[in-house]
Amino acid sequence: LDRAVEGVLEAGATWVKLVATAGVAAPAGAALEPHFSAAECASAVRRAESAGAAVMVHAWGGPAIDFAVAGGAASIEHGIFLTPEQAARAADAGTVFVPTLRIYRLVRGMIAAGRLPREFGPRVEQAVARHPEAVRIARDHGVDIALGTDYGTAAQHGTNRLEFDALVDAGLSAQEALVAATRSGAALLARAQRAQRAPDPGAP
Repeated sequence: LDRAVEGVLEAGATWVKLVATAGVAAPAGAALEPHFSAAECASAVRRAESAGAAVMVHAWGGPAIDFAVAGGAASIEHGIFLTPEQAARAADAGTVFVPTLRIYRLVRGMIAAGRLPREFGPRVEQAVARHPEAVRIARDHGVDIALGTDYGTAAQHGTNRLEFDALVDAGLSAQEALVAATRSGAALLARAQRAQRAPDPGAP
């Protein structure tokens, strides 16, 4: 993991994403198994921060969220099975929660259309059902929530407002969702100090 982090930093990354659990394609019962240890997560964060970058952690839930928070990651992505205890620790640590609600609804539609394997269906339905509760848990425990989409194709770019609607559907007020989409998102992005520096001489 350290070598991988160093590689993306050398390539100029301002953010490092650790995929710390599986997702919709996980074998049954494996979606919450951590891919990295607490020590590995903490080391990745230290290496990234020493280069002025920040770390986001893809984690559906389980120990991976604990490791990310304890290790100093800037944000948890998805966090579908976030618990109240984890939310309290995240709030104390200043870890931001980026739930990315709508992507799982899109994946559900892709499964229905035959564009993704049907065996992903039960895990997607589980995610869609539990995700709003995670948002409410985070909000109720004072975790900063930022709007993010996890959109992986250009076809979805420009549809961020639908994630705004999803946050409101999950239980945020319109004002809370607006803060997530503006102030909280901007503050999270600013944590990558490398992105704030002036371009190197001769850079495009």
